[in-house]
Amino acid sequence: MAIGRVGIVYLNKFLSKIRFFTRNQINDKKWNELIEKSTVSLVYAYTWYLDNVCDQWAAIVYGNYEAVMPIPMRKKWGIFTYVYQPPFVQRLGVFGNTVYQEKLFKSLPKSILLSNLYVNKIENTASRKNFILELNKPYLELEKKFNKDAHKNLRKLVNYTIEDANHHECINLYKETWGKLNPYITAKNYDDFERVCDNANKLGKLKCVQMHNEGEVLAMAIWLYSGNRIHNLCAAITPKGKAVGAMHGLIDYAMKTNSNSKWIFDFEGSEIETVAKFYLKFAPQVEMYSHFKKWLPGWH
Repeated sequence: MAIGRVGIVYLNKFLSKIRFFTRNQINDKKWNELIEKSTVSLVYAYTWYLDNVCDQWAAIVYGNYEAVMPIPMRKKWGIFTYVYQPPFVQRLGVFGNTVYQEKLFKSLPKSILLSNLYVNKIENTASRKNFILELNKPYLELEKKFNKDAHKNLRKLVNYTIEDANHHECINLYKETWGKLNPYITAKNYDDFERVCDNANKLGKLKCVQMHNEGEVLAMAIWLYSGNRIHNLCAAITPKGKAVGAMHGLIDYAMKTNSNSKWIFDFEGSEIETVAKFYLKFAPQVEMYSHFKKWLPGWH
């Protein structure tokens, strides 16, 4: 039955409103389709990712899913609601039509007293660096821009083998390699991330690779795929792998196998000087993002 011109005007007016949705009110299909086609499409913004890494989450939605902003939430002292940074999430923010970015941030419910979250770039507030590399060129054009040290390390790795691997084994190696340096990541957080990877694998959005030499694993990496990005989300290396520069080989493999494509390789940071120096060997572009903070007086 036709709803008529008046009905259409009313419907459009209703859909233009900014609304706060609890998790069970969110339309997963519309949400994930928006994340998939967003200019900055980040894997941690899909519902199936947020469901596994957040204690709880809600969202602000503009119109008929023209723009969305996920809100990971916790309770402080069991009373006050606050926005927090979930483990294994680099940043969130507004996705879709960024024209509405300011409106969505200003629409956070007043019941949320504290916010501490990294988000997509907010004008005049960008403070952290991410590195990305567009792979829309032939491999030789990409490889030509690698620095001398990267080329030197890659020449040493010509006889090493790279093949598909098990993502559970990669997460275990990550814990062995970096666990003590990241004490804030709990056993539950690792379990949550394993479920994320299980879901991504079922959806065809995960690739896990390893480099080995005569059966000995040297390095492993998990890459998760969003609409236009390959996220270098979890990478680990053994002492011997570090000695031979094995991680150079895995990054190079990602460039080689995805060159001349729509993909953007997202290095996932980093603010750590030594890690940033390593990523810069591959001539990435800098992508800034912001720290969104909202504190009540006396709470920080």
